[in-house]
Amino acid sequence: MRRILLAIGLTAALTACDSASDTDTATDTATDTATDTETVTDTETASDTDTAADTATDTATDTATDTATDTATDTVADGDSDSDSGVCPGFTPPPPAEACRSEADCSDGKFCRYPGQQVCGICRHPETECDISAPSTSCGEGQVCVSRLPFCACSSEEGTYCEPSCSANPATCGTAECLPSGFCAPQSCLDAGVTCPRNHDCQPGASGADAKGCVRHACTADADCECGACVFDRCYDGPGTCSFPVP
Repeated sequence: MRRILLAIGLTAALTACDSASDTDTATDTATDTATDTETVTDTETASDTDTAADTATDTATDTATDTATDTATDTVADGDSDSDSGVCPGFTPPPPAEACRSEADCSDGKFCRYPGQQVCGICRHPETECDISAPSTSCGEGQVCVSRLPFCACSSEEGTYCEPSCSANPATCGTAECLPSGFCAPQSCLDAGVTCPRNHDCQPGASGADAKGCVRHACTADADCECGACVFDRCYDGPGTCSFPVP
């Protein structure tokens, strides 16, 4: 009987041990599951944080890039606008307050003088310094007789004047030949290799045309010119100047 009781007690003890072991295993499994869940949660949270940080960084970078691009574009546009200010390269414009394109731009008794215009006081009548029928011999050595308007002419009547011949300085003829007579060989803008200056058209015989037949380009606005400004409906290297009449 004693042996039977001992056997029953041993069996009960072993069963209790197994139950405790199962309980520990379940507890460990639950703990491990909770740990895994926390790990996943932590990983996802960190990933989300990194993604948000990356998104913010990308947005800031894109914004900075766009701002820089816009600024550069505006700067270039402003530069283009400045470069197209009614002035050709090499031309020195008048102060903005004195610049003009017509008489309407001037006030206080001033008038608009186009670039290179002679500023005259009392007008001059033509003189006869030499015989135009003998242009190479009627003046002194190194001079020739030419027919032209006097400086600040009172009318369209030309006079005759002695001026240096091209023999003393052939460069005055430009691309033309300096003839033995002391005059530059006549040229026409219609000839091969002969060109007109900027803002000029080749129109031999037109009113205002020079010896080569070049005349200033007609315009109604600065945009009609190769460069420079439209002054009195003609293209010049820059605007005119408002100035008082010469006494």
